[in-house]
Amino acid sequence: MCEYKSNFGELSPDIVERSQDVIFLADAEMRITYCNPAWDRFALANGGESCVAEKALGTNLMSVVPEVLKGFYLGLFQSCRDQHKPFDLDYECSSAEFFRLLHMNVLPLNEQGDLALINSIRVERPHGEDRAPVDPRDIYLSKEGIISMCSHCRRSRRQDALGNWDWVPSFLQTGNWNISHGVCPVCFSYFFSRFYSTMKAG
Repeated sequence: MCEYKSNFGELSPDIVERSQDVIFLADAEMRITYCNPAWDRFALANGGESCVAEKALGTNLMSVVPEVLKGFYLGLFQSCRDQHKPFDLDYECSSAEFFRLLHMNVLPLNEQGDLALINSIRVERPHGEDRAPVDPRDIYLSKEGIISMCSHCRRSRRQDALGNWDWVPSFLQTGNWNISHGVCPVCFSYFFSRFYSTMKAG
């Protein structure tokens, strides 16, 4: 890793390498150019053997962002570069067993458009009564056999008239499901509405 300096302090290799936060760098084309050791620790602890740094390097970050969120993230990353200002937001990254709320800080590093993305865990706990598991049933499958899952809370949308979003952890534990990612109304309102309002006002 090179030593980067920004208006927000120095990201020295030693600090980044030792950090418990998952830190990675992306270039102006949004290709992942570096991942710190915490990246691999998080990936391996969550069944992400295929996502370790060795395999992630060179990947375009936007290729793994759900389609429904690409415009949102591209706009924020570009705003971060254009204004030479950092931004931060919370997002959910839960597993079948644990509720996780993470915090992302994005720092512009230089005039070439490199960004540092720092991801720290704010909350990690077993799922509580607010997220009682629901057994998978055909009610979640579209006519094409696709499950619509929220990119953030990972609840799945019922295909009936109610359109509720339920916690179905078994959809997360196996790769046998055909899943399309979106954003449920609650997550859109909680995580994204203030950013969209700001961008429209700007």
